[in-house]
Amino acid sequence: LATFLIKSNMGFRCTQGHTGFLVHDASTLAFLFYPETVRLTRGRVKVSTSEDVQGRTHLDMRHLPKTPGGSFVALDVDADAVLTAMVQDLMAAFNESSQQTNISEFVLKNPAKLASPGGGAK
Repeated sequence: LATFLIKSNMGFRCTQGHTGFLVHDASTLAFLFYPETVRLTRGRVKVSTSEDVQGRTHLDMRHLPKTPGGSFVALDVDADAVLTAMVQDLMAAFNESSQQTNISEFVLKNPAKLASPGGGAK
């Protein structure tokens, strides 16, 4: 999983995002897990419905009174910090998983050493 994520992310970054790799879900996860890496602003967001620009969003960032329904919009992300944090977390999870696997394999291969007091079979 870590290899796939790193390879996909690096491929996306190296091509300036022209590979078709969508990062919306990853951006949401980055905000949820690493909020310190995302810069948000509050403003009014409108979505265009006219045919020529359908779906385009517009953010009104003027300093107006905050009204109910105001949105928080991510303006910037520290991509290097997110990638570093994700890789470190994935490596830690992989190392933990590897340790658990090693312990399980040891237990399965050496039941007698664990069964008797003192660690040895009599």
